[in-house]
Amino acid sequence: MKDIQLVNFANTTKLAYLATPVNNGYVTGTDYLVQKITKRILTEKGTNGFESSVGSTFHKLLGSADSYDSAVLETYVNVAVKELLDDLKSEQSLLEDDDATLSNDEKIYDISVSTVTYDPLTTKWTIILDILTESNKSIKIQVPLTI
Repeated sequence: MKDIQLVNFANTTKLAYLATPVNNGYVTGTDYLVQKITKRILTEKGTNGFESSVGSTFHKLLGSADSYDSAVLETYVNVAVKELLDDLKSEQSLLEDDDATLSNDEKIYDISVSTVTYDPLTTKWTIILDILTESNKSIKIQVPLTI
């Protein structure tokens, strides 16, 4: 499967960021999976006019973060990541039912929260996720979010 490149992933810093397209503007393999996860996190569920089920609940969660203590917030982040995993696996099944070809590098096996930190001075959240692909590749990505 390939997608138009919108996100770059820096292996050294583990930071996913918006990109200027390279490689003719397409991504495949683990880069495709990292981009799919990043786009879902950065899209508020229900705001995509073409497909309202695409996105995540991170924006609602982080927008009210100052009203939670850190333990409660970490629980909510884990719930949002579990929902993200379920959505991605469901989408993968639908794609395969439609005879789309996904490599094992493009299929998610598991995703979990490694770290959640918040800087109140910059109002920046840093969430580090551990991703495991069907090909048993482990990827760490950092997705910074600002309230």
